[in-house]
Amino acid sequence: MTNKTPFSEELSRFEKVYFVEKFIIKEMLSKLQFIKPFKNLYQTIKPFYKEKPDVIITTGAGVSLGACLIGKLIRCRIVFIESIARTNSPSTFGKLAKYIADLIFVQWRGLQTYYSNSIYSGIIFNFNNINDDIFKTGEIKKILVTFGTYKLQFNRILIELDNLKKSGELKAEIVAQIGASDYIPENFEYFDYCGQSVMHSLISESDLIICQGGSGS
Repeated sequence: MTNKTPFSEELSRFEKVYFVEKFIIKEMLSKLQFIKPFKNLYQTIKPFYKEKPDVIITTGAGVSLGACLIGKLIRCRIVFIESIARTNSPSTFGKLAKYIADLIFVQWRGLQTYYSNSIYSGIIFNFNNINDDIFKTGEIKKILVTFGTYKLQFNRILIELDNLKKSGELKAEIVAQIGASDYIPENFEYFDYCGQSVMHSLISESDLIICQGGSGS
């Protein structure tokens, strides 16, 4: 069960996928979008009636809130995997999942103090096949950083890259499309937004692209 995106629509050609309404909990509260969670809950009923699951595995967010609430009512086991982006503090969804999940996996040990019923899993993605020698041999000559049009800042990565350039650990040229971020890099080129043709040109010129993980990027 997920929201409708180009990726999930492509996935639905090969796998059984149910589409439900997506909402961001903080936005729902600040913008009074209370119809969205009810729509999500309504769309969740049919898949549950049809599939009759015993276990729900979720990475959280508003898209799975209805599934967790219905699952709790019909006594499904709920397994919650906290986001890799959460190192010391829980996600908004995690604050709710703490009380309804039967099992929680965290990817950073610092979160175990918050989730009493959690298991430290380490990073769940397999990075073993990534060859980091390319950074040492100089094959990476130009890096493009892009945050797209998302309305929130991502200053942390800009600060880290600035420090790596300043210390000399990172030799490659960096060009960053920083979007809504308000940190001003001192050691590499940056700009806010650009047109599609400019972005395509930057992509073709770069050896490595760092993005914030949005489906558009």
